[in-house]
Amino acid sequence: MPKIIVVGDMHLTDICPASRLDTDFFGTQLSKLDFIIALAHKVGAVAIAQCGDVFDTRRVSNRVMVEFGTRLQQLQNDGIEFVCTAGQHDLMGHNYSRYDKDSDLAVLSGLGLLTVLVGGESLLLPDHNLAFYGYGFNQKETREFLTGLDESKPSQFVNIALVHASIDDQ
Repeated sequence: MPKIIVVGDMHLTDICPASRLDTDFFGTQLSKLDFIIALAHKVGAVAIAQCGDVFDTRRVSNRVMVEFGTRLQQLQNDGIEFVCTAGQHDLMGHNYSRYDKDSDLAVLSGLGLLTVLVGGESLLLPDHNLAFYGYGFNQKETREFLTGLDESKPSQFVNIALVHASIDDQ
């Protein structure tokens, strides 16, 4: 059975939140990201799956893009997929209407460094019998998915849903 590392809500940023005591908050985030990558290598993971809010805002600094992009490039060189869905922090106005024009996730996806799945889109890894499906923040497809599992997914794969949503009684 292939191994996957699952993470969520990394909120990568080089702006230190007021409540943090770190003198180098971004350095702390990078060391945790490096730990995740090292763990993926150690266990022989075929993918790192990220469940939304990769970034703390839709536009991050060049420093964040370079540091994260460099790590994504290394993962790609090592044959490890990075697949994610978008959270509200990755989106302008918390919606998808301008995602492809206003999100740094779209830039990294356009460069082929990661795969962003939204609206039930899929990434199949047939060599590993894995299928990832992305359900981003505040999407109709996410609400539909959360009300009942989609039985139309191929059964020959292990189906993995990456969901970024608030789960409540409403």
